[in-house]
Amino acid sequence: MVSALMKHEALRTTPMLGACLGIATLVVVLACGLTRLSIPGLPQFAALLAVAVSAGIPVVINIVMAIDFWRTGWGRQGYFTHSIPARGSTILAARILWSVSVVVLSVLCALIAVIFTLWVCGPVFQGDGPSFEMVLTRFLGSMHQIMPWWQWVIAFGLVLFVVWFHLLGFYFPATIGSGPRWASLGSSGPIVVWAITYLLVNLTLVASVALPFGLDYAPGGWRLRIIDATWNFSERNFPAGIILAMVVITVVFLVWMSRSWNRRISLR
Repeated sequence: MVSALMKHEALRTTPMLGACLGIATLVVVLACGLTRLSIPGLPQFAALLAVAVSAGIPVVINIVMAIDFWRTGWGRQGYFTHSIPARGSTILAARILWSVSVVVLSVLCALIAVIFTLWVCGPVFQGDGPSFEMVLTRFLGSMHQIMPWWQWVIAFGLVLFVVWFHLLGFYFPATIGSGPRWASLGSSGPIVVWAITYLLVNLTLVASVALPFGLDYAPGGWRLRIIDATWNFSERNFPAGIILAMVVITVVFLVWMSRSWNRRISLR
């Protein structure tokens, strides 16, 4: 059932996602083309625009997915969604898994777009420094010296998790803010819950810095260490408690959302 629902999600959202990626691609290509014009200030502006649009692809995709999640869950299309002969948690699971796939796609597209932009716009950013091709070659050649391959895999996975966590931060208030308890606020319910959730999540992440363990970087890779809170603010260190806090928050959000989809649906 989950795979069938994911297929439905893919068929429904692909045109919307394709349009977003198509517009982003068009803007990036046009901006890169403008860097070839000899108009004072225009190449620099166009190059920065191309980089910003490329890096912003996951953010825009997350916002579009969040709006679609609310519209098809509690808007006019919500009646069709909840008429599917499956438990609410099953429908939610399919949507969550599809959102993970979308995040992976958006991050990969952003990475490709950024590399393309830096390659095409290299002369604009280069100045007196080395060319982008030289910098990229040096980086690829020294990757194993920076940290082992399995840490690169984990780092990329953490990037995907952080981007998806940002999307979950929209899904959760859309679900809880559309429940019976917030029904009197109408469409403002998800916004109010989002504001409350945003504040509490950030306070939790800040507090997690005090957890007594973190990641210490040394030539060759990262190491997990037991430390004190002051150590977390020194150079080349990362407070790993933030990752743990995000994982715990994710579990809480998913369990709460699953319960809401099973018992507390209030359509607009």
